[in-house]
Amino acid sequence: MLARQCSWRRTALKLESELEQPLGHEQLLTAYQGFHPIVTELLSKTPRQSIHEAKLTDLTGLKTWHRAAVALMGDAAHATTPNLGQGACQAIEDARVLAHYLSRAATVEQAFTQYQTTRQAKVCIPAALTPLFRSIDPSVDNSAYLPH
Repeated sequence: MLARQCSWRRTALKLESELEQPLGHEQLLTAYQGFHPIVTELLSKTPRQSIHEAKLTDLTGLKTWHRAAVALMGDAAHATTPNLGQGACQAIEDARVLAHYLSRAATVEQAFTQYQTTRQAKVCIPAALTPLFRSIDPSVDNSAYLPH
């Protein structure tokens, strides 16, 4: 007999001071009160011990994505949190851009530098968003994600 299991994920922005507070059924039901009734039914039937909470944090960005004849792509160069679902997509885009520059640059080093410069503009958090993030949480520092 197969065990019946259901898993789901909710991502919510929380202030640092709220991270230590455990999530209960009441908070989940409140958060999803406008959803289809089956959602609240599933939530209400999920045992508390089956609810797993994990803090997702951004990683500090790398200043250099390449050295000698090796270049990093995707999550190895610029990881995102899993809730964004961007790891494989960004790696494919990286591969396309890197192939473009490798086929045109005079040296591998030049191709790697052009690749990093081009991709950082897309995958790094723009400086323009810093005031928005800081309005939510004053401790936010995204300077590590900005091109250097």
